[in-house]
Amino acid sequence: MSKRIWNRRRFLETAGAAAGAAMLAPREVLGGPRFVPPSEKIHIAYVGCGTQGLRQLKPALEKPEVRIVAVCDPNRKSDDYPEWGRHELNQKVRKFLGDDNWARNARGGLCGREVGQE
Repeated sequence: MSKRIWNRRRFLETAGAAAGAAMLAPREVLGGPRFVPPSEKIHIAYVGCGTQGLRQLKPALEKPEVRIVAVCDPNRKSDDYPEWGRHELNQKVRKFLGDDNWARNARGGLCGREVGQE
């Protein structure tokens, strides 16, 4: 049994051949039919989008070609967010939390960083 000696030159030749073969293969072979490579993804940061951003975030998360990289609300605590129905957002949060009294006296949608941590 002969021993193969791996020097730097042999390693680079082998690695280069393997990398070249991978570049020639179509992306469907390497990642599957629905694979979206990172270079073709849209990267989005949700910064200060408020309640409308919440409505847009869920459909965006379901798309394989979209990647949400950050979510930030600069408001620490607010209760004056506009809503599309009378206390629509607060009612949905109450239902989710199972707490009928959550933000009961708020004048609008209760949002912000501190509220999101509740």
